[in-house]
Amino acid sequence: MTAILQIGLRIKNRRQELGLTQKEVARKTGLSPAFLSQVEHGKVSLTINSLESVAMALDTHIVNLISDDAHASSAVQPSVEKLPEGKLAYDPVKTPLNRSRLLLPTSNMMFELLTPSINRKFVAYKHQLRSHTVYIASRLSEPTDQVIYVLSGKLGVGLESGDYELNPDDSIYYNDNDKLMRLVCLSEDEDVVFLVIISPPVY
Repeated sequence: MTAILQIGLRIKNRRQELGLTQKEVARKTGLSPAFLSQVEHGKVSLTINSLESVAMALDTHIVNLISDDAHASSAVQPSVEKLPEGKLAYDPVKTPLNRSRLLLPTSNMMFELLTPSINRKFVAYKHQLRSHTVYIASRLSEPTDQVIYVLSGKLGVGLESGDYELNPDDSIYYNDNDKLMRLVCLSEDEDVVFLVIISPPVY
């Protein structure tokens, strides 16, 4: 089964769980019912922005629609902070082997969740945007405060207030009063890798 078909089936299953029709989801997302039908049948794939809109309409996290990885699935589940024995109910250390990774078939952006789950006061992602590509930011479900910190490469950040260029070790802060419009990889021959910290943890 292809990744596109798997995503379509997850969307269909979640929609049916909520008792929603394709028309109702289409109205919430701005997509057409015919297009959603094609998505659910694996005929076409969504951009990451459209997938984020669908996730919001289905009252779920994008992780649940993209990945069937055990780490990714556990990342969005409510967690008990302490076990009866006093041990943590989650592993506080995230390594490259146990981090959730998300990559849409049509996306040039890789997401890695750095926090144990999204059910925290903030969430941190490691992003990798491919060379010469643009990521158009989508609307969020509620106001947030965000920080971007560049690890490698050159990143263009488009806010409502203007455009900014970030080099390695540069950071930028923005909130709902100065919304993020787009991210651009300005590197000529390499991907740009950066961290994003979001509070509260919506995406």
